[in-house]
Amino acid sequence: MQPKKMKRHLLLLFIMLGLAACGTHKRAARLTFPTPIDTRDRPISLQEKKTRKLPSGIEADNQFDGARLNDFFFDDSSRTLHALILPENEPINQSPWYAFRLRASRDTSILLQLDYGETRHRYWPKISYNGDFWQALDSARFSWGEDSTFANLQLDLDTSWLWVAGQAVENSTKVAEWCSRMNIHPAVRWETFGESRLKRPLYVMHISEGSELKHKPILLIFSRQHPPEVSGFRCMKYFIERILEDDPMAHAFRQKFHIIVFPLINPDGVDLGHWRHNAGGIDLNRDWAVYRQPETRQVADYCARQARKWKAPVLSGVDFHSTQEDIYYNRDESAPPSALPGFNHAWIEAIHERFPQDIGQEDNSPLDKPISAGWFLLQFGAEGLTFELGDEDSTEYLKEKGRIAAEEYMRLLLSRYAR
Repeated sequence: MQPKKMKRHLLLLFIMLGLAACGTHKRAARLTFPTPIDTRDRPISLQEKKTRKLPSGIEADNQFDGARLNDFFFDDSSRTLHALILPENEPINQSPWYAFRLRASRDTSILLQLDYGETRHRYWPKISYNGDFWQALDSARFSWGEDSTFANLQLDLDTSWLWVAGQAVENSTKVAEWCSRMNIHPAVRWETFGESRLKRPLYVMHISEGSELKHKPILLIFSRQHPPEVSGFRCMKYFIERILEDDPMAHAFRQKFHIIVFPLINPDGVDLGHWRHNAGGIDLNRDWAVYRQPETRQVADYCARQARKWKAPVLSGVDFHSTQEDIYYNRDESAPPSALPGFNHAWIEAIHERFPQDIGQEDNSPLDKPISAGWFLLQFGAEGLTFELGDEDSTEYLKEKGRIAAEEYMRLLLSRYAR
C-alpha cells in the first residue's frame, strides 16, 4: 500500500475508534497522531509579584492577573531603564508576553527597554490609563534592536498608573464579565464545568433556542489555549455576539444548532502572564490525544459527554488563535472527509467575498500533531478549523471580520445541514 493511502486508512480507523468510544463511554477517546508530543508536566518559573520602586521615584508593578514583569531596574553602566521579560519555561514559542504598570513621583519622561533575553520581540506595545481602554503606542515612541531581542519605549509618566502590555489585558475576570453579559440573553446558559490545575474555574457557554437538545447538531468553539492571543479571543467574542443578535437568520440558527463555547481554556496561563503554556508548563494545543493536562482532559470529556447525552452529532469545531498574520488552518487534503466535507473552504471563500479587506489566507494543516483542529475531526468526524487573527489587527477589523464570519457560518450551515 502506498504511504499516502496507508495514512488515510489509519486516520479513518482513528475516526471510527473515536466515534465508537464517544458512543459508549463518558470520556473522550485517546487518540494516536503520527507525531506524538510529550505533554507530561514540566517545571515553570513563577514571577515574583511585587511593586519595584527605584531611587528616582519611578515604580513598576505586576500585581494584577495577566501581568508579566520579572524584574525592573536601572543599569548604571548603560544608563538604561530595563524591564526584564522572561518565559515561564523553555523551550517555548517566541511570543514574549509583557504586562505591567508604571508611575512616577513627579511628571517625567523615560526611555524603557524591554529585555527578552534570547527571545525575539513580537507584540507592539499597547498603553492604557485604566486597564480597560487601550491604544497602540505611537510608532515615534517605539523601536527595537536589529536582533529583536529588546525593544525601546518612550513613555510619559505621572503619579497615576500607566498600563503597558503586549495586548489589551483580557484576564479571567474580564472573560467572566463578558460571559455574564452574554448570559442575560435567553438563548445562553453559562456555567462552570471544571477547574484548572490551580483551581481557577473553567467556563462553558451553551447557546440554543427551544427546550429540546436531543439529536440537535453540536458546534464547538474554543478560545485562549495560548494566553497572549487576545486578538483571536476578541474576534471570537464578536463572532458569538453576532450569533446572539435578534434577526431571522440568527434565530433559525439557534433553533437548529447547539453551540458550545469554551472562551478560556487556559485560565492559569492567562492570569499568570504566561507566554504560551499552562501551569503544568505545557502547550495545551499539543495535548489533544492523551489529555495529560487537566484543562484538555476536562474539555475533551465534557464535549464527549454532551454528544453522548444528547445523542447528537458534532459537525464543526472552530478554535480561535492569534499569530503574526491572519491565517485559516484548514485540514490537509489527505485527511479523511468530515461530517461537512468542503465546508471550511466554502466558508473561507464566503468571508473573502463579503469582506475584501480580509488578509487571511487558507493554509493546509496536516493531521500529524495532537492539536484541536485534528482532534475535532478524529474524535467526532467534525470539520475542524484553526481561525488565526493577526496580533495587530484593529478593533474595527476584528469586529467586522467576526461578524461577517458568523453570518456566513450561519448561512452556510443552515443551507448545508437542513434536515
